[in-house]
Amino acid sequence: SMFLVLPPRCCLIGCFVDNKKQSPLLNTIFNLLESKTNKYLSGKHVIQLLRDNGFQVMDMTELDGLTYFCAQSQRMAAN
Repeated sequence: SMFLVLPPRCCLIGCFVDNKKQSPLLNTIFNLLESKTNKYLSGKHVIQLLRDNGFQVMDMTELDGLTYFCAQSQRMAAN
């Protein structure tokens, strides 16, 4: 739904914890403890979610345990 609200060709910036870069035990504990507040995702899953919702990932960078992304809306301006 953000795709429809944001202006055409705008950038969306966000971050997530990449569960592929944590130990399986630690990932399981985080998912149990924080299941209502945080969802742990992989970089591939985030890229696919963004693509499915009309965004193209421009950059993805890991810093201090968080993966930051910049994605651009592929929606064109209405004439």
